[in-house]
Amino acid sequence: KPQWMRPNADLIRDERVFSSVVIALENEDDAKTLIDMGVVTAFSHFCEVKKHSDRPPTQQSNKCWGFGHAKPHCKNVIRCRSCAEGHDEKDHGRLTGEGDTGMDAAMSDADIKVKCAQCGGDHVANDRRC
Repeated sequence: KPQWMRPNADLIRDERVFSSVVIALENEDDAKTLIDMGVVTAFSHFCEVKKHSDRPPTQQSNKCWGFGHAKPHCKNVIRCRSCAEGHDEKDHGRLTGEGDTGMDAAMSDADIKVKCAQCGGDHVANDRRC
C-alpha cells in the first residue's frame, strides 16, 4: 500500500498540490529496476523515482530558525523567517521607519529583501533547499 508523506489535510492547509509517496516492492531487484529508470508515470504526470531514506524530520525553531531544537526550548534571539532581522515575520506590516524617526511606515511584501537567517541566502529560513 502506498504511503503518502504528507496527509491530505496538510496539503490543503499549506496550499500544496503535490506530495511524495513511498511504495514498497516485493523484491530488491524490482526496486533497483525502478530506481534505475529514474522516472515513472503516475496520475498523468512524470514522477521522479529515488530510494527512500527513512529518517526523522529535522527539527527547526520557528523563533530563531536554527536547527535541532523547537521554539519552546529556544534560547536564541528572535529572527524573521523572511528577512533574518530581529523581529517576528508577522511584524512586517507594523514596523516603523528607519532609525529613531518614529515615522510609521508599514512594509509591504515588495519592500522585504528575502534573506535566510541560517546561511544568508536569498530564500526564507525554512526553505527545503537550504
